[in-house]
Amino acid sequence: MALNESNFTFGNEYYEPKEWPLIKHEEFTIVLLCFVYGLIFVTALIGNCLVICVVCKNPGMRNVTNVFIVNLAVADILVTLFCTPLTLLDNIYTGWRFGAFTCKTTPYIHHVSVCASVNTLAAIAIDRYSAICNTWRSKINTCTSRAMISFIWLMAVVLALPIVFFYEKFDGEFDQQTIPMCHQIWPDYDLQRSYYVVGLFIMCYALPLSFIVVCYFSIVYKVWTRRAPGIASNFATINKSKVKVIKMFSIIVSLFAFSRLPLYAVYFQLYFHPPTDVEYVNFISLYIIPVCQWLGLSNCCVNPIIYCFFSRKYRHGFKTLVRCRNCRDNNSFRSIKHHTVTSRCLTNMSTTSHGDSKRPRRQYNPARFMSVQFENGQMTLTFRKDEREDTFSSF
Repeated sequence: MALNESNFTFGNEYYEPKEWPLIKHEEFTIVLLCFVYGLIFVTALIGNCLVICVVCKNPGMRNVTNVFIVNLAVADILVTLFCTPLTLLDNIYTGWRFGAFTCKTTPYIHHVSVCASVNTLAAIAIDRYSAICNTWRSKINTCTSRAMISFIWLMAVVLALPIVFFYEKFDGEFDQQTIPMCHQIWPDYDLQRSYYVVGLFIMCYALPLSFIVVCYFSIVYKVWTRRAPGIASNFATINKSKVKVIKMFSIIVSLFAFSRLPLYAVYFQLYFHPPTDVEYVNFISLYIIPVCQWLGLSNCCVNPIIYCFFSRKYRHGFKTLVRCRNCRDNNSFRSIKHHTVTSRCLTNMSTTSHGDSKRPRRQYNPARFMSVQFENGQMTLTFRKDEREDTFSSF
């Protein structure tokens, strides 16, 4: 919206158009914005890179659920690298000072990554439902998970395409002052609002979250109502491990929903009930939108913290990666230990081959995982705590 008026006279009062400053805020506000946005940038980048490294360096963690977690981390890294810095600068400077190319690419990458994130959470919900509720049916395998991830990114790219076409950088005239702007320019405003509601809010927020809620409620109901004959109280220990995983992803989904909701609410008001008070509009632009944007971006850094809190394997992986000084010593120790164990195994195999013509088999100790007791015609399985967590938890 351009304002080309010069001077205004209201009764006996003379109004001279104000000069729009280059910087929107005072020094304290700028320092505060730089600190909180910088904290998100550093924490999200380091945390999500650690998540990817932990899964890649531990073959035992390369399961379907962790593949989806890595995909979620990749989406968060994209938002962190390409959207967080420019969002901060856009909230500091008046207008858009970063060129026409970034005017299109920044909101496009942001919406693609957000859409990919929420649909990845939906894929994780499907995986958890398949693993817990459909135990005896076919589960999601690695090939299926890769196809799902490809479809998630393809759908996100297609849904966000109108942003590339209709976001434009232009020069706006405000009080005889030219300010570069970056906004959507659609041929029809009703079409723009329809795209926001259907293409962004419903497809990339409301519908996936509703599907996730249904999946997790079904999982909780199944876990609480399922009974296993012949296994006494130890079945509850298996459910406890599963419930822990459900809690972790429920917290992740809840934080995602609440971190994105305020920004959607603000844009709903601007699209469908635009305020007429100039001071209120300026307050929304200067303070409400930056806070809502920061809240949405903060979701990129919370997931690694949640993994570390709930998952013993991720905690161990994080600690191993952080201890950079001891990496070489640990690797050399492991290689020596592996060499010693290999030598002993070869010696034992050689001894066994002379005494027995059969091929030596690996000894399996079932007591490592469980103990079996028979009493009054009932079999009771007692699972070991440490191995139970590794066996029934995907993390």
